[in-house]
Amino acid sequence: MDAIRKFLDEYEIVAEPQLADPRFVPISFVPISFVPTNSPNSPNSQLDPQIHFDDIDRSLDLNKLPQLLDCFDPTVQKIVREIIEQTQYISFKRFVVEIQSIAKKININEFSIYIDIKDPCHSEVWCIALVWHIIKNHVKNIFTSIDQITNEYPILLIDDCIYSGAEMCDKIRKINNNISGSVNCYITAPYGSAAISILFRGMLNGTLIKEESRIYTNLDKLSLTYLIGNYIQPFKSKSNNGYYSWELLNRYTDTSPACLPIYFDHKIADSGSSFPAIYNFLAKARPNRNPILALDKLKQLC
Repeated sequence: MDAIRKFLDEYEIVAEPQLADPRFVPISFVPISFVPTNSPNSPNSQLDPQIHFDDIDRSLDLNKLPQLLDCFDPTVQKIVREIIEQTQYISFKRFVVEIQSIAKKININEFSIYIDIKDPCHSEVWCIALVWHIIKNHVKNIFTSIDQITNEYPILLIDDCIYSGAEMCDKIRKINNNISGSVNCYITAPYGSAAISILFRGMLNGTLIKEESRIYTNLDKLSLTYLIGNYIQPFKSKSNNGYYSWELLNRYTDTSPACLPIYFDHKIADSGSSFPAIYNFLAKARPNRNPILALDKLKQLC
């Protein structure tokens, strides 16, 4: 655990330019260093650690919208326009401000965290790194495998955004089923679905999961607490209420009714969570995952 703490203490985020992708308009790379100061006039005063990111604009290029719409049935075109209208694009700088802001609102004094150092290049580990200077004095245990986890303290689960909740529910189920006593999970994210409590409960008790995939979960001993900075409504077409619009969308984009209209500088989620068919086509540049890939060094601590 001491080695992981040392790694997180020394972790510095440096987002390097990535090779040009032929799907996107060529971009110029302008490195920018967000160095916070104590001055109230500093534009970076909300950011705590020294963080280096690229300053690439990854917003949607609406000049390419006619080309995208040509790929869809006329009925679906209207729905695609609605998705774009509701979309939130979260830049690196905005995300860091939001994730650190929500970390400062965690109202439990002592807790444990879980980091899979055999597979660390995921957003949940990156989020821990981004807020480590805020939470480290409250972290009592750092577990590196599910079978190590105990219920001595609440378990903090933090991520960039909770979409359908499927991945986090799977982790919670494994933790809950591994511990004989009560389990308290504290779920934190700067962004999350407005339907999060319904989605989690439905997936954990099996009502939202196909019968052949259900795994028994004793919910009587499981307590879930949510701290979400910004709730986002799953997309629902204004022009086509009901499943008809989703049947059309699914035919073209393989999306689900739980999808959120949001994407980040560091990630465009898959079709089970968001709308990559739209965002990958229209974004002015592809996501930069280098800060997350830098976490691969954690494997050396195995």
